[in-house]
This record gives sequence, structure tokens and C-alpha cells, in this order.
Amino acid sequence: MDNLYFYLFEFGAILTVLAIFLKERKNKELCEILILAILYGLILEVLNVHNSETYSYGKEFLLQIYNIPLAIGVGWAIIYYVSEKSVENYNLKWWQVPFFMALIALSIDLAIDAVAIRLGFWQWLIPFDQEWFGVPYDNFFGWLAVVWTFAFFINLSKQNYFNKKISKIIKYFSVILSPFILAFQIISFTIISAIVSGRFSLGEVLTLFNNHDYSYAYYPEVQTVKAYFLWIIVAILILYFVREINKNRDKIILKIDSFSFAIIVLLHSFFLISILTKSLYVQYPIFIFISIFLLLSHIAVLLLPFYINKDGKQDISL
Repeated sequence: MDNLYFYLFEFGAILTVLAIFLKERKNKELCEILILAILYGLILEVLNVHNSETYSYGKEFLLQIYNIPLAIGVGWAIIYYVSEKSVENYNLKWWQVPFFMALIALSIDLAIDAVAIRLGFWQWLIPFDQEWFGVPYDNFFGWLAVVWTFAFFINLSKQNYFNKKISKIIKYFSVILSPFILAFQIISFTIISAIVSGRFSLGEVLTLFNNHDYSYAYYPEVQTVKAYFLWIIVAILILYFVREINKNRDKIILKIDSFSFAIIVLLHSFFLISILTKSLYVQYPIFIFISIFLLLSHIAVLLLPFYINKDGKQDISL
């Protein structure tokens, strides 16, 4: 029975990305970006799992590449797609979009990760009762950094600052550059947290890091600082975009992509149903609240333009 969750998640992700490619088949640039997103996801997962060894994936997944489920790489493309579709109506500047997309991606992971580890999809080193119900806070910072780093290069390649050849180089090399820039951000996040906590000196942290000992990230004092840093970053981003969206209200586009809307609902629903069918709510009743709250928050982001700009022309596309 437990394998059923794996199969639904795995083949659900693969079928979803195939449906996305089918729907967007005429948009060659977007299809190309999604292929790059899959490669990016697989590369960063291979690097993380085999180098940091801070988490591992369940062996029940049927399709794996270097012990990385294909569904995970595909999942990153889905996250990129729904995040972009969720923010495109706000008509933000190109460099702002990646950070808004990162917030959308984080809202998804906050809802699914703690449930996923209890389904056995992947497992972190820390116990279930530490940090975010067993999920390290640096993972959530990683989700922010994963999206804003890759999306930044992709959006940069679309600008008129460069000729076509340079733009293509930026776009294609984003798959190679982004994982290393991402690693630098996550390492910096945990090292700074360890030092600010007062538990370690810079020299002690660097010694442990050079010895591939990442235990410094999981001391209680460090976990607390990581939590503060993460929520401060999230709060700053939310406040920033509240201001920017209000300033930009007259330029907001009133359009709903019902396809991406359906993907979001199905994704959240899968994990909400898993909470109920696996009786996770018995020990963690808050999981139901978190799941529903984040689903409604995402729906609110999609519908907010219709509230802000009530007089605009509305469009609901398939």
C-alpha cells in the first residue's frame, strides 16, 4: 500500500510534465526552458545527494538516475512552470520576477516536505521533531535560492542587453552555473547561522566544513538562528512585493491560466489527502491547517489581480 503513494507521486509528476509540454508545444522557448529546468533539477540533486549526504531518496521510486528519482528532476520543471504562471500577471520587472517565483515555490515546499518525509519519499538526517517537523530550515532557504538563481539567469537571457548568441550562452549555461551559485548561497546561509548562533567560531565551522562534517548546521542554537534568518528573508520579500504590487496595480493583467491552476490544486490535494489517509493528522493536526492555508494562499495569489484591478478585462485561458 505504501508503494502506491510513490507510484502516484512519480507517475503523476511525469504525466504532469508531459501534459505541460503538450499544452505549451507551440511555445518552443518555454519548452526549451522546461527541459533546462529538468536538467538543472537532476544536476543539483546529484550534487547535493552525493556530496553533502544530508538527505537521501526512497528506493521505491522506479525511475532513477544516479539514485535520484526522475520525478524529482521533473518536479523542478513543474515548480518553475507553476511559479512563473502564478506571477506573470503582476507585470513586474524582469529581475523582480525570480524572487516572487521563489516565494511561490517555498509555499509549495512548506506544504509538502514534512509530509513527503513521512511517506518515505526522502529522508533528512535530523529527527522528525526538529526544525520544520523534520525538515531543515536550510532546505527551505535552498528552495528560495534554487528558484531565484535559475529564474534570474533565464530572465536575464530574455532581455535586450545582449545579442542572440550571448543570450543563448546565458540560458544554456544557467544549468551549469546555477547549481554552484546555489551551493555557495546555502553554504553561506548555514555557516553564517552557525557563527551568529555563538556556538562556533568561523575557524571551527570552516574546519568542519573542509572535513565534510555538516553537523554544525544542526545544533539547537544554529537551528534557531536558521529559522530566524529564513522567516526574516520571507517577511522582507512579502512586504517588498506587497508594496510593488500596490504601486503596479494599474498594470496588472487579469488572466487566469486554468491549467496551471489545476496543477497547483492537484499537487496540494495529493499531500492533503496523504495526511488524511496516512492518519498523519492524529499526531500532527497542524498539518491540515498548513496544507489548506498554503493552498488558499496560492489561490489568493492567482486571484488577487482580479480584486486589485476590478475594472480590467478578464481572461480565463485553458
